[in-house]
Amino acid sequence: MKPLWTSNMNLSTESYYESLNNDDFDEDEVLRLCEEYFEIAIGIRKPTEQERRDAGRILIQSITPDGDKTDDLDRIRVAKYPPLDFSDKHLYEIFSIIEYAVFKKLAKNTDKMDGPYVPMLRAELYHQIEDFSNGNMESALIRQAACFETYCRMKLSRTRKTQWKHLDITSINILEKEDREFLNDDFRDVRDDYAHDWRVYITGSQEREELMKVCTEGLGLLAKLHKKEIINIYQNNCDKHISKRFASEWWDRPTGKLESSASVTVQIKCEYCGHRFIPEEEGWKRCPECDKPHDYLEA
Repeated sequence: MKPLWTSNMNLSTESYYESLNNDDFDEDEVLRLCEEYFEIAIGIRKPTEQERRDAGRILIQSITPDGDKTDDLDRIRVAKYPPLDFSDKHLYEIFSIIEYAVFKKLAKNTDKMDGPYVPMLRAELYHQIEDFSNGNMESALIRQAACFETYCRMKLSRTRKTQWKHLDITSINILEKEDREFLNDDFRDVRDDYAHDWRVYITGSQEREELMKVCTEGLGLLAKLHKKEIINIYQNNCDKHISKRFASEWWDRPTGKLESSASVTVQIKCEYCGHRFIPEEEGWKRCPECDKPHDYLEA
């Protein structure tokens, strides 16, 4: 049996990316699946009814004696309509890895984007929100620094050993002047203190307030870059106006939930009030919370 994911699965971005380059897979089929996932992930469209049925079928098959018939491409088929539960951090990270590998594959083999920046920033925002909710500002700061440095190195096609002072971020067009000043000045000052001076970990409230301030601004920059990357990719790959884009963050997408009876139900999020519900059980035409109509049937 080969389950698609387990609690002890050792899956990394590089290992899964390499699996997509497996000679056993037809390259055209791999790219087609990646492109279909990509359309959903940036909000060009929602998953089709057939894609939803396929995701449910594969999920059920993966936990039966026929589970050995599933393969790494089935992960993409399920990711189009995932059984995502945000209380399960491990499951979220697995889908983030799949998404990163898919975008990296497309970046290297198509002209749809210049890199896997959307899943990279999306995953980091998820972890940042967790750190903020737990008051773990030191972790938030170090993670932000690693993310910003990696992002800029990738944009400039520099190696991971390139030091920040050798990165000419003025040539990264997506960064505005205020963004570059923040990264080079305020953020870098606080980051260097926490990275190189142990004493800052036992100092008083003034330093703590400065840490909170720079982490909050850093979180805002992450969200800003994520939004700009999404808009740029959407406009380059879709002839519809940006106002027609479907919300495509993980928490906004329709998801499949695998029940103990081995049936798959559809859970959606109301675009008006944010309430999550299963249309078949709670509101076939209208949201049970705010009574606004939804377009699930027409999706």
